Amino acid sequence: MGRSTQSETRYEQRLATLVAKLPTVFGTQATLSFLGQTWTHAQVVALVQAAYAPYANVRKVRSAVNVQLGQAIQARRLAGKQTKPQVDALCGALQSFYGRGSLSLAQLGLPTGKRKKPKPATIVAAANQARATRLERHTLGPVQRRGIKAPGQE
Repeated sequence: MGRSTQSETRYEQRLATLVAKLPTVFGTQATLSFLGQTWTHAQVVALVQAAYAPYANVRKVRSAVNVQLGQAIQARRLAGKQTKPQVDALCGALQSFYGRGSLSLAQLGLPTGKRKKPKPATIVAAANQARATRLERHTLGPVQRRGIKAPGQE
């Protein structure tokens, strides 16, 4: 499993700081011993710069990609504004040419204009909801109203 991006970012920050400040802080005549070897100023600076180079390259490439991506998105928006009316008109013309419920429209990915038949469960649920609403609102439908007679009327 890879390292978390946060630790990689800290490492990258550490390298960037070393690249920026090591040449001035670490004396030019100084030597440093680590990993069983003695390193001169030039060797230490070259080591840090070589370690940081891939990170700098990624930053440079990411920046260029972001600029290109921004330009591509802007071009797409402009093209969409210019061509949307024509495409919408074309879709309308195709719908009127092929007619409602045409398989050709479905193959093109356009709405066929034909409503789907509701499922039986949906019909039952809608009827139950309508009955419950009428009960809550104390309203009667036209057929129910016809059954009510005023006193003396028969």
